[in-house]
Amino acid sequence: MRLSWAVLLCTALLGFAEPQPSVATMTHYVTTPAGISDCSVHQPGGSILEADQQIDYGITGTARAVLRDLLVALPAETQRHDVAFFDGRHLYVNHLGFASTVRAWAPIAGRSGLYQSNRGEIKTFPADLPVSHVEPNFVAPTPSDGGTRNRYSNVGYSWNCAFVDTTTMDASVKTDEGPYAYEGGYTGISGNSYSSSTDAGLQIQVNHNNGIGNIAAYLSEKPGSQNPCKNNPQNICNIITGGDFFYNAIFRVTAHFFIGATGIHYVDTTVEGLESDGITVGTTDIALVADPAWNLAGTGTVVKRITSIGQTIPGLCGPNPTVCRLDGSYVKSVHWSDSYVGTNNGATRVPWTSAQGNGFLCVPNDSRVTVNPYNNPAAETDFISLTTPQQIPCTR
Repeated sequence: MRLSWAVLLCTALLGFAEPQPSVATMTHYVTTPAGISDCSVHQPGGSILEADQQIDYGITGTARAVLRDLLVALPAETQRHDVAFFDGRHLYVNHLGFASTVRAWAPIAGRSGLYQSNRGEIKTFPADLPVSHVEPNFVAPTPSDGGTRNRYSNVGYSWNCAFVDTTTMDASVKTDEGPYAYEGGYTGISGNSYSSSTDAGLQIQVNHNNGIGNIAAYLSEKPGSQNPCKNNPQNICNIITGGDFFYNAIFRVTAHFFIGATGIHYVDTTVEGLESDGITVGTTDIALVADPAWNLAGTGTVVKRITSIGQTIPGLCGPNPTVCRLDGSYVKSVHWSDSYVGTNNGATRVPWTSAQGNGFLCVPNDSRVTVNPYNNPAAETDFISLTTPQQIPCTR
């Protein structure tokens, strides 16, 4: 997949207007020699020389400097794979072969909830409602679209990592919807507001002819009540997707928030899993410019883990569940496990237990969103089914 030059794309081009696998089984999978990195193991960043060696020879000047700044802050293992960075104006990719799978997205004028890529594709992305009144110990914002299961930590964490098992997953959605499994967080939490939120994880492509298709890494940086996104009614500033993974696999998803050597604030996700051939273990890393409120120490930040169905019409499953579009769409058996939270880009990390935070949100708050089994904050299996309302609240 590695060729000799990178692609630099300008935003101007975007101007379009039930058996469940056990934790033991998963741990065995990720510790096989050809398997996936363990969330409990810290991999410090490599040297500038090592980072520079992962950028194709033909990339020079500003583009090379930008990529080097990002790469040197990533774990050494991640440096050796496909990396892309979108700064809101330009898309930088370290390998041309990888560039063919990377997309930067912009909202489509007059078509609420829909986004078009620099290559012309159209997709739906999750969105949060801005929050104007947040409790002092933080309550996650209610999403403005689709069904959602959100597990979030206490304030004080800036890094998280977990495994997602899609081998038993089943999904059926309409053409204007899409299932997601992602991490991320909220930052700039102060009193009754937060400055931005980040979604970092898996965008699951559903082929409406023959079931679930491939999976791409997905990353968005969205404004909060203190940081409105100008000229963007969908309330999403930047989105990047990349990679080409096999859906029937186990993935390690890591959300990073860090500062590069040149002072750039990055929000970043690393996805590791089986590539579309179903055999090769691949790693994709995609990054955006972050809200400066993100910080290594986790001051004023919360991390999250979410399963959702994105829909195009804001407010579908908002605070009043009766407005949720009950179209029969569902995503089932999304299994999360081995979750860790931490600070300092993962240098400090601990298993996610109740001590690290037990906050949760189900939208709609009834039996259309269920967790079975729920093991602990680090491991659960999520089900979302947008069918007839059931007045049984989600309780954990």
